This record gives sequence, structure tokens and C-alpha cells, in this order.
Amino acid sequence: MSDRFSFSSRKRKPTLRNEGQMRKPKIVALGLAVGLVFGFVGAWSVGPALSEGTERSIAETLQVHHKQPSLVDRSKPLELVYDTICPWDEEAFMKNVASECKPTGDIFVRSEGSEVLQVYTLNPVEGTPFLTATLPSEVTSHSFTYFAEVRDEGSGSELVRIPDDPRTFHRAFPLDDSFDVMLENPKAFDQPDATVVRGSWGGEMSQFGLTGGNESGLDGPSAFGFDTDGSLVVLDQVNGRLIDFNLLGGVDGAVTIDHSGSLGDLAVGSDGVRYVMDDSARADARVVALTPEGHSLVTAAPPALLPEKMSIVDGKLFILDAIRGSWSAAMDGGEVVVTEMRSNGLPLETAQRTAVLDKMNLSGAGNPGELVAWADANEAKFALVDGTRVIRSWRVSSERQIGEIQLALISDGALLVVLRTWNDTNSAFEILRLSDSELLDHRVVETGDWAQSSVLGRFELNTRGELFQLRSSPDGFSIVRFDFGGGK
Repeated sequence: MSDRFSFSSRKRKPTLRNEGQMRKPKIVALGLAVGLVFGFVGAWSVGPALSEGTERSIAETLQVHHKQPSLVDRSKPLELVYDTICPWDEEAFMKNVASECKPTGDIFVRSEGSEVLQVYTLNPVEGTPFLTATLPSEVTSHSFTYFAEVRDEGSGSELVRIPDDPRTFHRAFPLDDSFDVMLENPKAFDQPDATVVRGSWGGEMSQFGLTGGNESGLDGPSAFGFDTDGSLVVLDQVNGRLIDFNLLGGVDGAVTIDHSGSLGDLAVGSDGVRYVMDDSARADARVVALTPEGHSLVTAAPPALLPEKMSIVDGKLFILDAIRGSWSAAMDGGEVVVTEMRSNGLPLETAQRTAVLDKMNLSGAGNPGELVAWADANEAKFALVDGTRVIRSWRVSSERQIGEIQLALISDGALLVVLRTWNDTNSAFEILRLSDSELLDHRVVETGDWAQSSVLGRFELNTRGELFQLRSSPDGFSIVRFDFGGGK
């Protein structure tokens, strides 16, 4: 696992790996992504202990992590890798010997249009904690779903299913005729078109809260969104409030909210309902639906092991799970939605489906129902999916490392993507607008991440097609704007 996709918010007992080595377990997030992650960096599924909350030591039972390859190369063999963390063995630890842990398992694959489950044995990689299986090219020639079952033959621990929810499966879509873009090392930063909000650190009305200072870093405002008239709303969770700004960037007022002060997220519906996520790094995370005046409509636990990002589609609130790598419907107009299934991709708004059909020559090709994205160290992939098949796809390769997909959505019939890229000397956000066959715009901008915000809360697009970025520096907090034209 790559450390740039990892974080560990609480110290835990070190875990004895099955090869006899000691390692502190880490929860792997999408952006962090989360990417992706917008998580779209990949899904890591875990066993029962993690789903019960991060306060409990994850060394008490077998843990299994898996990076889900949502978008794969068509008709090429695909290796699936599962990373295992064995149960804590106090006796082996004290004697400094390897535990008796012996993970083994199987992958169950169902090809598109088939009801038959094909079984592939997971084989241990000698000297490592990994189990692997290679799916043949005939499997990857079409979309497919799969799940895995892993057990520890040494300790006889309970079976671990990945993904953990028995109602769900991992999905993979094959890509072939993608529009490809190569990002070279940037030579300079592009400047924003305007700074629309600016303020120093503090607790006054025109200031923004800042807390922390230990090894975990400083926390500033978590996220922002747009009210029904296009004005900005900022989640200043450190000061326990939502701050409203008018269209000129002046403060219109603030609403006090019940918030822990930890990092969260914010989304505002077209009906004015404000959804506030509180403490998304803990098992007791919650989402509160509020009126513009701050009155609580409903409070609910998000349908996610590790909620990371909220997005509203056709009036319905969706939440990205950094662990499962999937989106789930959570609320609709302040009412809790009972979620039965989860999806790799974020559904497209109805208006955007029409724009895509008009501008990407997709008449007769299918109905673009959702946007799926995935990334590894040097490549990001994106696909418009109609049920079980890909109808348009893009690949973005980079000479620099890709840290996370901050944003991926369809705007005015084009794909809008924000990627963090980095090398040994600096990092940047790269903004791209892509049609089905052309790079329409490319900008490289400063990260402005002196203080921490919500991992995937730094960029938002308004209905006029303007992109906004949350920034912080020792001098204070700001929100800047980039103009592209078109509309969301």
C-alpha cells in the first residue's frame, strides 16, 4: 500500500503480519484521498472489525484490504491483490516469532449477462502478506462483478467477505477506445480569475477558525457550497457555524450549528437544505440536514464505513465511502433514504445526460447513467457508464505522481477533472476540461493547503460553470474562482 493514500488518526497496537514482520495498520482512504480519493483512487474493503469503528483495535480479527480496479484494460489479464493483516498473536509477539496465521481464499466472478459464478483461488505471495489471483482475458473482455472470501486457516478465524455487505459486489468495466491525455511537468502556475472570499484567522464575523498545531497539523474551514441564488456558504466548523456570503463576497450572516469542530463536509440542495457532515474520520460520523436558518430537519448516520464526500444529484444527497469506494444515496429533501445498493460511480443529473448526448455524439450509443473514475500512481481513468457498458472513456497519464482526484463531473457536456499531482519538489492541482476527443482547457494551480480542510472539499462548481477553490495560508482563508464558460 502506498503511504500517500494512507492516514492513521489513532494509535493502535502493532499488528503481527503473517510473514513475521511488525507493522502498524493503516486505514487506506481514497483521496487522500480519495480519493476520490473523490475516492476514485480505489476502494479498500475491510473485515468486520473496521466496520465497527476505528476506536477498536483492528488486530483482533483477520483484516483484508483490496484496491478495487473499477476501470480495466479490455481483454487483458488482470491481477487482483488482497492485503491481509493477521489477528494479534500476543504469544508470538512476545517470542518474536511468526504467527500461525495462514490466509487463504477465493474470488467469485460473474461475467456480464451470466448467472454462473466462476471461482479463482487466491494464492499467497511468498514472504509477503498478499494474496493474488489473475483473471483471464476472456473475463475482462466484458464488464463483470466479483467478491472474495478470505479466511485464516491457522487460527480458524471467521470468514471475511470483500466487499463486506453481502448485497453488494465490486464492479469492473473494460476500456479500449479512450481519449488519452499526457500531463507533463508544469513550468508555472496559472492564476485564478478572481478572489471572491478572503479573511484572516480568528473568531470574529469576518474571520475563519483555525485549530490544531500538533503532529496532525492545522485545521481550517472544512468545505463550502452554493446557496440557491449562487452565493457562497462556508462550513467554519472550528467556530461552530455556517457563514453566508453575498454575490460580492461580503458576509451576509452566520448560523450557529451543533458540530464537534472536527473536519466534515457541506452540500447545499436546490431547495436550500444544507447537509453538514460531522467528524467523518470516526465511526460516529453523522449528517445533519438544516434549513437556511439553521433549524435541524433530520440527523442520520451516513451509509458508509468512512464517509468522505457529499454530492447532490437531482435533489438527492449521495455520500462517497472511502473504504468501499462507492456512492450511496443518503437523504432526499431532508428525508432519510434507505439504501439497498451502492454504486462505483456518481449518477449524472438528468440535465447533464441530455447535454452529454448532444455534445458527445452519443445518440443511439446508450444512456450515460453514471460517471466512474479511478486512479493509480501515474494514470487516472474516467468512464461514462450505461448500466453494464462503457460508452465514453478518458485516460489521463502524468509524468508526476497522481495524489488524488479532487473532482470529477460532467459540466456542459464535457468532463471536468481536478487532479493533485506531485513530485519531490512540489505539488499542484491540475484542472482539465475534456470533450470526447479534445482537451478543451488545462490549468495548473497552487494547492493552497497550508491548513487542512475536508480531503475532497477544496473544489466546487457552480451552475454557471465557474470553478471555485478553497485555499489557506498563514495569512488566512480564501476562496478563488476560475472561469471556463458554459454551465453545470
